Amino acid sequence: MAYLVEITATAKSEIDEALAWRARRSIRGAIGWYVKLMAVIRSLSDDPEQWGLAPESEWYPGIRQRLAGKRHHQYRILFKIQGDTVYILRVRHGSQDLLSSDDL
Repeated sequence: MAYLVEITATAKSEIDEALAWRARRSIRGAIGWYVKLMAVIRSLSDDPEQWGLAPESEWYPGIRQRLAGKRHHQYRILFKIQGDTVYILRVRHGSQDLLSSDDL
């Protein structure tokens, strides 16, 4: 079953901020990062349930995470599955603190 993937406004904003930060350092690097990130996000249309629960699932039941990138350039894609749709809730750098219940 193929899932529809929808990116929330909050997640879009976080992606835009990270892209702008990277673009100030390297346009080529920013474009490469964006293309790879969006490929990972699109891949969630195929079996998103294979990805484990995020640490935030203790207080937000069912929230999952998919990691994108390597080492200190890793991002956490936080998402939930509702019916046949995957909702991308947040996209956060791996070094950022975990979300609190007020952040979602």
